[in-house]
Amino acid sequence: MQASIFLVCLFLYKKLKNTDLKYFLPFLLVTLVVELTGLWMIGHGIRNYLLFNVFTTFEFIFYSFLFYKQFRKPIFKKLAIIFMPLYVIAVCINLYCYQGMNNFHSYTFLLGSFFIVTFCCFFSMNLYCQNF
Repeated sequence: MQASIFLVCLFLYKKLKNTDLKYFLPFLLVTLVVELTGLWMIGHGIRNYLLFNVFTTFEFIFYSFLFYKQFRKPIFKKLAIIFMPLYVIAVCINLYCYQGMNNFHSYTFLLGSFFIVTFCCFFSMNLYCQNF
């Protein structure tokens, strides 16, 4: 699935290169490499929690950066920019003090998911409500 999405993005890159969506091409390449690496690791009996802990943290930062670039309201931009370093700190605290490196960081994954959904709501309000 990721390979086909990457190929579509590669095919459409000329249309995307003058937009903020141009960042999706390298992101999708990283996603594809991580997914294939994780699959290889599982196939060889290697736990891949650390790989996905790092990648999902990067993923939430990437999405927050894209939202930051798209937001028009300064308060939304500020929330996105503040979220990024605080989220990395929360992940580090969670991995070192609570869930450990040998487990998936489900607590901070849920936190990141909550913020991405919130950013999606803000983005939608920005699109549909001119005064918001």
